[in-house]
Amino acid sequence: MEEIKFKNRPNEHVMLYHNDFQGKKTRLDYWISRAPAVVGIVFAFGVEGGSRVLVIKRSEKMRDEPNKEGAPSGYLDWDETGFDAMIREVYE
Repeated sequence: MEEIKFKNRPNEHVMLYHNDFQGKKTRLDYWISRAPAVVGIVFAFGVEGGSRVLVIKRSEKMRDEPNKEGAPSGYLDWDETGFDAMIREVYE
């Protein structure tokens, strides 16, 4: 299968490090992005009347809501439409 190429400019990831009040080094992750988020709800209807909905499981490495199930979602990148972002998030 050929890899899909998207024309978006990805959001920027910035990592900042600081020492807390106990001297422990802590990493803070920030994403410089456009604020809108997209959610892709994918339905599949069978010939015999059955239907399905695409549900994903978030990675255990995700900072927010690890190992939870939900719909494919993410942030709108620069230079892309809402529809393009939804297609990209479902693909990813």
